[in-house]
Amino acid sequence: IKRRVHGSDGTKKKEVFTVQKLEHEMLTQYERFLQLLRKLSRRNHPEQQALGSRLCAKLVGVASEFNHSDRLLILAVDYANNKVTRVAQPCQEALAELLDGQMITEATDHIVGAILAIVKKQSYAVNLKILNILLHLRVAMVDMHRKDLTEEKAKEKKMKKEDKELARQMQKSKARRDRAELASKQTTIIHRLFVVYLRILEAAKSCSKQHQARILAPCLEG
Repeated sequence: IKRRVHGSDGTKKKEVFTVQKLEHEMLTQYERFLQLLRKLSRRNHPEQQALGSRLCAKLVGVASEFNHSDRLLILAVDYANNKVTRVAQPCQEALAELLDGQMITEATDHIVGAILAIVKKQSYAVNLKILNILLHLRVAMVDMHRKDLTEEKAKEKKMKKEDKELARQMQKSKARRDRAELASKQTTIIHRLFVVYLRILEAAKSCSKQHQARILAPCLEG
């Protein structure tokens, strides 16, 4: 019996090693793919840039499922900021759809941070349509004292009254922690949003009246 168990353990170890090797190879190829997308974004030919943008846009919706999701989303924002419509549009639409489908997450933080980095670096010299992406942010007031809608009641009828109360208090405490984290993250993101808009408006003072009008509209809407 011992020999069988040992053999079984050896087989499992071999299977685990095979899976780990496959995962490592997939990650390596994925990292090379990100490098390729970065190179395409820096090409001078719009058709090559547009190809990179379309490929990048395909991954934006599932960015959270991949390693280096921050790099992927930052790259998508770079594509979305391109002046050529056929280059920028795929990633603009993909980022807007991503933000429409979720509340404040790490992805939201990466996207807003990437836009802020562009604004800090280039002032108002950004594709104004990129500001429309910010309109898809789902930011809302968080009530720290609201009863959580996902709070689960103790289902075991035989559970003691003290156990039920403990379970309820633990769930309530977790819900408040979750809301506190969400509120903190939203505060950070809203601060970044104001910095984005204010920096653009400040830089626009040195522009012509016509250009100021073009800049003012998306900023006020945001």
